[in-house]
Amino acid sequence: QEFHVLSVSIFEKILKLRSEEPQSYLDLACALLLAPNFNFHLHGERALGYLNKVIEDPWHKRFSQVEIIALVDINCLIEKLKHFNLTHEREAIDHTNVDSRLISPTPLDLRIIINWHLINADVEMHVVDPNGEKCYSFHNSTTIGGLMSKDCNGLGPEEFVLRKAKSGVYTITIVLFHSTEDQYQQQELGAVIHIHVFTRFGYPDQRVSQTTLRLAKRKQRYCAGYVYFP
Repeated sequence: QEFHVLSVSIFEKILKLRSEEPQSYLDLACALLLAPNFNFHLHGERALGYLNKVIEDPWHKRFSQVEIIALVDINCLIEKLKHFNLTHEREAIDHTNVDSRLISPTPLDLRIIINWHLINADVEMHVVDPNGEKCYSFHNSTTIGGLMSKDCNGLGPEEFVLRKAKSGVYTITIVLFHSTEDQYQQQELGAVIHIHVFTRFGYPDQRVSQTTLRLAKRKQRYCAGYVYFP
């Protein structure tokens, strides 16, 4: 609980410093949604506003497709708000400011999101499914329905989604291709990459795991983990 309060406080400060970047709003919204003691008024209503801003506002072309990632989160949140409003009519939260054409529930068996802290780093996520098929930026859709977002230079995020998972193991690999940050920052510090893995996203039994890693060498690969579906 204390760590979550601290993380929200940090993302609030980042938003004040970097309000021109959609990630600032998206990161804060996601931190609110992952609150251990989630409260619809304290966390949900604020997250809804930040996500809607990411979707509706125009952003620089280097942030292309960030609104698609926000769409998945806002649809999941709206579904939760609908159930909340049915049982708490006096405390109902209005979500009609979200364009109704964008509302389409998107529950997913597997959702993986990565982002990183170097503006000009080229980081990629590769996901290999039980068939051995690899999903990545240059092969961004798979036979079983896996989809990878567009390759993104900058701060990310990149996202892999799969609506219905086939039984077996999914392997997640992160690759740092290059960074045009100064040499010291690249060689000594490297790129810090944050990974969120959701299983059964948008379902009552949703689970999430988080990992942070650091890659410093060009074309360095790191196996970030495995996800198993029975």
